Amino acid sequence: MPRSELAVTLDELSGHLFAARALDSELRDLVDAGRRTGRE
Repeated sequence: MPRSELAVTLDELSGHLFAARALDSELRDLVDAGRRTGRE
């Protein structure tokens, strides 16, 4: 595999990882908000 293709793939992967982390953090916020609402 040419180096440039590998670089693009790594770039895409890090983009997906970043998106997954952002989504994970949003989901945690939603769950926390849901728990707070349930307690009130």
